[in-house]
Amino acid sequence: MNIPPEAVTSGLNRRQVLTAAALATPAIILTTAVPAHATSADSAVSVDIAAATVTTGTPATTVTATVLDSDGNPWAGQLVTLSATGAVATFGSPTGTTDGAGQFTTTLNVAIGTAPGTVVTVTATSGPLTTADAATVATTTTIVTIGATDDVAITPDGTHAYVTNIDNGTVSRIDIAANAVVGAPITVGTKPFGLAISPDGTFVYVTNDVSSTVSRIGTATNTVTATITVGANPRDVAISPDGTFAYVTSYGSSTVSRIDTATDTVTATITGVAGARGVAISPDGTFAYVTDYDSNTISRIDAATNTVTATITAGGTGPFAVAISPDGTFAYVTNDASAVKTISRIETASDTITATFTAGTRPFGLAFSPDGAFAYATDYSSGTLIRINTTTNTVTATTTVGTTPSGVAFSPNGTFAYIAQRGSSTVSRIGT
Repeated sequence: MNIPPEAVTSGLNRRQVLTAAALATPAIILTTAVPAHATSADSAVSVDIAAATVTTGTPATTVTATVLDSDGNPWAGQLVTLSATGAVATFGSPTGTTDGAGQFTTTLNVAIGTAPGTVVTVTATSGPLTTADAATVATTTTIVTIGATDDVAITPDGTHAYVTNIDNGTVSRIDIAANAVVGAPITVGTKPFGLAISPDGTFVYVTNDVSSTVSRIGTATNTVTATITVGANPRDVAISPDGTFAYVTSYGSSTVSRIDTATDTVTATITGVAGARGVAISPDGTFAYVTDYDSNTISRIDAATNTVTATITAGGTGPFAVAISPDGTFAYVTNDASAVKTISRIETASDTITATFTAGTRPFGLAFSPDGAFAYATDYSSGTLIRINTTTNTVTATTTVGTTPSGVAFSPNGTFAYIAQRGSSTVSRIGT
């Protein structure tokens, strides 16, 4: 999906201001517009312009775009792209980078013969960002749980999160507004690892590695309402977008179980997935990707037939976590055991790997921002969180978050993420 980058947002309070000054007698009305996707991995973008008009021909109108960071400070070295609609108009330079004052200045010429009163709309975008803003990548909160945490998921309404506590067979519930664990720990099976919340937020599935079961937690009562036997050593679980079924990977039996969520029963078992670890279901629910850790491949499962329809050679060794982009066009896979640690990109239309890039010392968990503009990968060995620009497939920020971070989850509005950490029995929060 290598398309020309647009500016994208995580809603973290960054803005862009466009101003213009007329250098001649008014004739053409100059206005601005916010592009349809005027966002950036670090900013919410608005475009403003002072009342200004221009004449056709020369002299040209001077146009200045200013990019500010989340603290309102000028942001130097950022790419700015300008465009104009409504008439034939030419910029002295349509693109450029901001200077030390956070500004990019150029000229605008409107073609001779344009009728007076014509509205010429100038649009400005900024991105992809070339540097990280400290306000974006700082850990803002640390939440203490009762055991070594492995995975975390946030409810669709953004009010609560659930986290697995591996050592004591429980799940903790976090009140997001308070950034604190609320209620008693919920007892599940032995050594809970992965978990997923249903799209309607009414239940949580939890994989219990040693018990070889999946626990269902009803979120209304925060109690276990069903226990489902699956393959040996289940690790990861994903629930379909319509909430009707779930896939569970079992690395001990190299199988994937399909659970009917209406009856909490296994309705299909897919075999031959060597060392099945990570699983992700496409946004339209038609297929799933499963990482085959032992065979260094990724299996594509057709959800209609519950069969493997493609086997993709991994871009590295030990493919572990997998996440599919919100638009379903590509997926990322962490290669946990590669000599040089990497993340690979798979195009879902062709089931081919189109990029593999270096990422930390042991990339582990994965999650996309809701708009797909960037992804976070936890770096288990270095205790950091890696941010990836999904347009360029490059790491743009690395932030220390704690000890052996594993699972990561985004809030529904994309303004923050939670990171579970095995080594410190905590959950970290990044963002606002």
